[in-house]
Amino acid sequence: MTLILVLYFSAHLIYFFQSSKKPFYSYPLGDPLYFDRYASQIAKGNFFGNEVFHKAPLYQYFLGAIYAVFGHNYTAPRVIQALLNVLSLILVFLTSKKIFGKAAAWTAFLLCITSSVAVYYAGELLMPSLLTFLMLISVFVFMKAMEKKSKSMYFLSGFLFGLTSITRPNFLVPVLVFTVTAALVQKKKFLTPAAVILSGILLAVVPVTLRNFLVGNDFVPISSQGGVIFYIGNNIGSDGMTAVIPGIGDDWDDIALAERETGKNLKPSEASNFWFKKTLNEIRQHPFSFTALLTKKTLYFFNGLEIPNNQNIYLATRGTFLSAVVKRIGPVKNFMLYIPSGVIIPMGLSGLVLAAIKKRKKALVPAMLIISYSASIIVYFVFSRLRAPLLPFFAIFGSFFALSVAQYVLKKKFLAVSLSFALFLLLSAFSNYRFIKKNFSSEAMLHFNLALKSLNESDYENAFGEFTACLMAEPGYPRANLNLGLISYKKGDFSSAMAYYEREIRLNPNEARTYNNIAVLYSITGKDSLAVENWKKAILLNPRFTEARVNLGVKYENTGFTDSALSLYSSVLSYDRSSEPVYSGLARIYHRKGLIRESAENYEKAISLNPQNHELYFNYALIWAQSGKLDTATALLEKAVEIEPGFTAAHHNLGLCHLYSGNHEKALLSLKKAVYIDYSFPGAHLALAALYEAMGETEKAAQEKAIADSLYESSP
Repeated sequence: MTLILVLYFSAHLIYFFQSSKKPFYSYPLGDPLYFDRYASQIAKGNFFGNEVFHKAPLYQYFLGAIYAVFGHNYTAPRVIQALLNVLSLILVFLTSKKIFGKAAAWTAFLLCITSSVAVYYAGELLMPSLLTFLMLISVFVFMKAMEKKSKSMYFLSGFLFGLTSITRPNFLVPVLVFTVTAALVQKKKFLTPAAVILSGILLAVVPVTLRNFLVGNDFVPISSQGGVIFYIGNNIGSDGMTAVIPGIGDDWDDIALAERETGKNLKPSEASNFWFKKTLNEIRQHPFSFTALLTKKTLYFFNGLEIPNNQNIYLATRGTFLSAVVKRIGPVKNFMLYIPSGVIIPMGLSGLVLAAIKKRKKALVPAMLIISYSASIIVYFVFSRLRAPLLPFFAIFGSFFALSVAQYVLKKKFLAVSLSFALFLLLSAFSNYRFIKKNFSSEAMLHFNLALKSLNESDYENAFGEFTACLMAEPGYPRANLNLGLISYKKGDFSSAMAYYEREIRLNPNEARTYNNIAVLYSITGKDSLAVENWKKAILLNPRFTEARVNLGVKYENTGFTDSALSLYSSVLSYDRSSEPVYSGLARIYHRKGLIRESAENYEKAISLNPQNHELYFNYALIWAQSGKLDTATALLEKAVEIEPGFTAAHHNLGLCHLYSGNHEKALLSLKKAVYIDYSFPGAHLALAALYEAMGETEKAAQEKAIADSLYESSP
């Protein structure tokens, strides 16, 4: 076994090497490397965060811990996820052995190795590797707990259930089934196992709930996206497999949309409830459409096709050895063999039926998991990434099916062999039928994701080429023109940027970011009224668009409308307490109004969010310098020049603080540094003149004064 595991792990490494230039799978589409961004903040020390969790948090923290230990790189998480796959393979062996015996364990072990979907997902910054491991170990420990009727094992299984649930909240459905089952098994002590399991679950989940309440003053047990996901999967226009909101597309802000529709400011839990109610209302109005959609989603879930979320697995593995084992063969009329899921799923379902017929009680727990977890996905919407953690459980039952057929053959039970094969062929036809005719194409999608990866790495030339190729494959591809405009803007080609933005608006008139970017261009070119108009459009389309609110706030600040700026900045805090520019803007305005305490509080918050921003320390120091607290101002300015040694104004002000404090030696060093960095800065020469005057060196003072005067005279 050890040799096989080493080879399996090595296969991951080979795939990682072959796919190193491909884009990471990202979720959601509008935010490339979402988990990477969140985890990077955790690794930098922002452990607690500032907002209610929109998505279940465990994977972000898992990834953040890896970055904290190994630094920010994509190799470490891939290798660790490969190791989790190896551990999952061992758990498959142990679980199969416990239920069906050693021969079945080896069969399931080998079946899982062929399930190369796991190798693919280990190479992405996504949760399937972690989730699969947690589901397997949760089930294994729970089975041990039921066997031994051990309170400690029940508690451990409950804790593992909790960890799995804060990775994927829909796992709470199997958890409920398992808890009720444990209670029913121990009839004399009906509530004891349930209570113990519940205590273990609470140990894992309550810290998340408490944290959400503390940062958002909102009761959100795990995450707040459940409502909108339920709507996406069940609205009247849903296809049951793509994350699209009708009339909006696949790039959305669920709370902003709910607020726009209700006209109210909503907490995350209130927005989630809005989407749940909206969905249930549509279901009541269109019950037959809902039933048909639910049926379609069930067919899709057990179909062998790997339905993409935002990256086509068949295209993504092209050029790697996985393309030989993750593939579609056919079609033959309306059938296509989908490898590997089109084989493993019907084998697993066949084994599930045989285990029920043979009344294999030990198979009850994994059977309940398959049924309840499948239902928890189908009731929302279906794609490959959500189904992937079930494949090892299908492999466990698939091994039982294979061995049962082999035993029937050896015992010459040909009727049983025939019926078993008939069942398998029927389910295989079901799993490999082309229910889904949609072309997930997407050469365009592939180019778009490659472009996003390059854009994330500031490789603008390659990103521009990939976005262009994306549009050649699909001329109206959403946000391709938007990003081409962004690249043109970064290159200083404002006219091309505007042309791309205008094209994006024609194709996608509800994209708030396009209006924000157009407003930035108008602002740069002095067309303030048009800039304000477009920022207002962006905010109208997305009331929670922090960047647009901040940009408009800065414009108001710079044009003297400080009260309007204050109102805008304050409005952001009702939904986003993690924006450093908002706190910076509030600090500047309060400073202008003479509200020193309020200004200082906001600078402190801004610095906590962005401790490497040297300008924050500089601006914060001005408050204390003007208030006469030179020691505090000095410490802040020293931090500013530590972060940015070439910060002339900070060296100048630091020199002034030392001068007014009577420390002439340090003042001289700081002011000479300012002059060295920027000799044309007259203020530094003037400060040197004052210093030399205080030191009694009148000749040097006169020289510096003369230099300052000449610089002032020559300045435009």
